[in-house]
Amino acid sequence: MERQTDTCQIYVAPLAAYSAGHDTGAWITVERYESALRSSISALLTRCPYSTPQSDWAIHDYQGFYGVGHSLGEHPALADLVKAVELIGEYGEMAAKLIDYFCGDVDEAVRHLQDKYLGCFSSLDEYAQEVVNSQLQGQEIPVVIAAYVDYTAMAADWLLGGEIFTIEFSSFNERAEEEKTIHIFTNRPTE
Repeated sequence: MERQTDTCQIYVAPLAAYSAGHDTGAWITVERYESALRSSISALLTRCPYSTPQSDWAIHDYQGFYGVGHSLGEHPALADLVKAVELIGEYGEMAAKLIDYFCGDVDEAVRHLQDKYLGCFSSLDEYAQEVVNSQLQGQEIPVVIAAYVDYTAMAADWLLGGEIFTIEFSSFNERAEEEKTIHIFTNRPTE
């Protein structure tokens, strides 16, 4: 897995030089302003003897995107790159995994983070139990019915039926035991 850095960088290659067999590309830090990023790319193209500032270029590598920059592709809109960096700066790896989940669609990742996030849970069962409890509004499930409530099956139905999807994280505690956290998002329309 990629080592995470504090900055997001892209390796930009001028395509004329690349096609001629010369690697004149360079790592460029993705600034939080599209104009600054455009200027950095133009400066790289100007320095390349095979290119002009208007020449074609491509992104050949990403750093600082939690290993999922490739989902943005070789030719993303600069506005999307800037928005992705802002999102990663605010939400960290969660944003990167959502951008990857939506195949580079940064706007969809933003929409889900803002409007469709249901919370963080240790398991899908925990989420299903919370949903049921919220529906009961403080009442208890009658004892004769409680034995028949299968939170695991309920959550699996929601997941497999497409009502929800998850972004999962694993870490290890001091006893080297794996601990999972599951972030749940709804696929239902929001009002």
